[in-house]
Amino acid sequence: MVRETAESTTDLVLRKPDVPDAASMYELAYRSEWTEAEPLGTYVNFCRDFAATSLVAVEMTGLTGFLLGYVKPRDPSSYFVWQAAVRRGAAPGNVAYAMLADMVLRVRSDAVRYFEVAVGADDHVLAEIVHRLALDQAVELGVTELFSDGETGSGHGAKMLYRFAMREAAQARQGGRADRG
Repeated sequence: MVRETAESTTDLVLRKPDVPDAASMYELAYRSEWTEAEPLGTYVNFCRDFAATSLVAVEMTGLTGFLLGYVKPRDPSSYFVWQAAVRRGAAPGNVAYAMLADMVLRVRSDAVRYFEVAVGADDHVLAEIVHRLALDQAVELGVTELFSDGETGSGHGAKMLYRFAMREAAQARQGGRADRG
């Protein structure tokens, strides 16, 4: 359990998703201004086949956020965050940071060395969160273009790849979890 302090104190549980979470994940993505909702079946598939590398954030009010990711088949030393969303009004920066920081600890223990996040050119909040995470991990963050706007056809600019080498698992458990207050 992660204890966050924002304006008020809240209990946030981070756990692997289950198939029944898929509908709430779809709904959250559908309502998000930053996340493109995929078909419901995509979320069902992630909950079934990629639960070990994905997370849901749950508060007393229900599902607050999710993070979907996987270890890259062509590069098994790299973990890639495919999609994430946080419910409006749920301290999005704190919840997103908590999910990403927790996933760094989870996948690093599985011998994955690199952590990657695709960030839209206009998603300054996520860019700031990934910068903070790399800073808290005391690692260098690399930023390169992943896809041009023309390749994605999104109209929101290029997708940038934020990538850093994760610290050793033992070091991360001792000092990598910053106060989320």
